[in-house]
Amino acid sequence: MGYFSRKRGLAEIQGRLQEDAAVRKIGGDVGNINDLTVENFRTYDLISSEGVFSVKSHLSSNGELTDWAKSAYQANFDSLLGWGREVDAVERDAKAFFDKIPSGTPSPKEIAQANLQQATEFLKNKSVLCIPEDHVQGMREHLRDQAGSKAVYAGCGFAFARCPVGGAASSEGKINPVSDSMTVE
Repeated sequence: MGYFSRKRGLAEIQGRLQEDAAVRKIGGDVGNINDLTVENFRTYDLISSEGVFSVKSHLSSNGELTDWAKSAYQANFDSLLGWGREVDAVERDAKAFFDKIPSGTPSPKEIAQANLQQATEFLKNKSVLCIPEDHVQGMREHLRDQAGSKAVYAGCGFAFARCPVGGAASSEGKINPVSDSMTVE
């Protein structure tokens, strides 16, 4: 489809390999959004009837989770929430789902049956950031450490697999890992 119609650089090829690995890990009816659209889709990489996923991999030469990688994943996580982006960024992401993804594509019912505001809230609160499995525990610890000094992370899942998401914010800012997700109570 459109994704394979031009040459790709090393970073794009590595990104596609990570996305393909996530597709196999998640399973079900998950598909790569770049295969469904003409150009590289903004923010998100995968979609299924179970969720919307952004796939990131910040690997060092030996694959360990470095401080730089933690900061990069933190920025990716913040971006899913709309932080550090233009004010209407997540709303523009939701609009892109309606405008660019073909009808009939498996997607969460919360998006398929939603208006723009509902789809925006779904993306903010229930999208999943997929990272390599061996980085998940380190990032849980990193987010736990950051919770006291940052605004609260409510909703977004953080794992390399399908995972339950949810959670509500409180003034304590405690992070409570639930299964393979990161939520804040």
